[in-house]
Amino acid sequence: MTTHTCGLLDRRLFLRRAAVAVGSALMLDGLAAGDALADTVRAITPLSTARRTRTYAIPGADGVSVDAADGVALARWKGKLYAFSLECPHKGVDLQWREGEQQLYCPKHKARFSPNGAHLSGRMTRDLDRFGLVRQGPNVVLALDARLSSTAAGWGGAVLTL
Repeated sequence: MTTHTCGLLDRRLFLRRAAVAVGSALMLDGLAAGDALADTVRAITPLSTARRTRTYAIPGADGVSVDAADGVALARWKGKLYAFSLECPHKGVDLQWREGEQQLYCPKHKARFSPNGAHLSGRMTRDLDRFGLVRQGPNVVLALDARLSSTAAGWGGAVLTL
C-alpha cells in the first residue's frame, strides 16, 4: 500500500520511481538500456549545513541522489554532476511521480521533466532550476538560495566535470 502525504509519495516509492524515470529519460536520449541508471537512485543527506549552504559527497558512480528535505537532486552521469531543485519552476509547485509515465510531473500545468532537470513536455514552462556547484576535494558545495533558472546566464555552466 502506498502512503500519500499532501499529494506526495512516500520516500521509498519516490526513489523506486525515480530510478525508472532516470532510465527512461536516458533511453529517450538514445542511450542503451545498460547505460541507464535505473538501479542507482538513492536518498542522501548533507554532510554539513551552514546557513543556506549544503555539502554533499560526490557520488562515486553514475546515478541520482535525492535530498528530499532540502529539495535537491544530484545527478551524476557520463563524467558530469548536476544539482537541481525538485520544485517546478512554475510557481514552486511540488513535483510528483506519475506511476504510468515514470517521470517527474507538475500537476499545476502538466509539465514533465527528466531526472537531470530538462523539460520534456507540458505547457509554458522551462527546465528545472539548477544550483551552481563548487568542488571541495571529494565533496560538492551548493547554495540553496542561489538557484539558476534555465533562462539565466550560468545555467548551462552549472555542471561539475568529474
